[in-house]
Amino acid sequence: MNNYKPIVLVTLVIAAFFLLLDKNHSEYFDKVEADYKNGLAVNLSGNVRKDSVAGMLLERGYIDNAAEANFIADALVAGVYEGKELDNLYSLRKNVWKVSASAVDSLENSSLQQRCLSSRSALWQGDNEVDSLLRVSDLNLPSQTDLESGEFAIDVRVTRKDSSAGYFSRLLKRDKKAVGGTLVCLRSHYITTVAADTVHDLPSYRRVEDDIIAFAMTDENGEASFKGLNGDLSYSVLPVACGYEFGSPKGTIAGSMREK
Repeated sequence: MNNYKPIVLVTLVIAAFFLLLDKNHSEYFDKVEADYKNGLAVNLSGNVRKDSVAGMLLERGYIDNAAEANFIADALVAGVYEGKELDNLYSLRKNVWKVSASAVDSLENSSLQQRCLSSRSALWQGDNEVDSLLRVSDLNLPSQTDLESGEFAIDVRVTRKDSSAGYFSRLLKRDKKAVGGTLVCLRSHYITTVAADTVHDLPSYRRVEDDIIAFAMTDENGEASFKGLNGDLSYSVLPVACGYEFGSPKGTIAGSMREK
């Protein structure tokens, strides 16, 4: 019998562990079931209903506008019925779940619309000069622009991921396709000093400002170039195109081009 004592002891420990695990899981699933019943949670499976999703968003306080809640619910439910993968909330950031900005624009005076406007502003879309060029259907600008202000240059290459690329192409990082015919903006950045306001007793301060100074358009290889730049100034470039987001501007700070 003594030979079996260790086995009995281990069995009891394992049994106690499983009982504890079952208790914890039961409490968790009881809470989930209660949330389902009270409309505080939804199961995004094939039989999910739009009104359940919209109601949960409003009830939980994620959204305070019924029109926005219905818009989000429509997109989620449609995606689930189409069989889009939704392993976790992070999956909603994948391209397969994207919603067009033009659809969001239909929600006037909404927080979602404001987010779109903020995004466009960060991408320089919303600037009158940029917008006027983006509206030209047959825009044809040179791929090289010379500002004749110095001896330095910034070269740009615009690419996108090739979804049809094979395994070895992705492994060798050759899964990029050139994007030709894309408008590229060049901005200069500088600091100005705002004078003190003696009327309201406000001190002077320094403010960062910028101006669009040139445009170019990528050629068939996705390349564009800005030449004749002053090495003592700060510049940034960003491709812009309707329906695309190319990330944040990239550029130089004053004097950095001289160090290369």
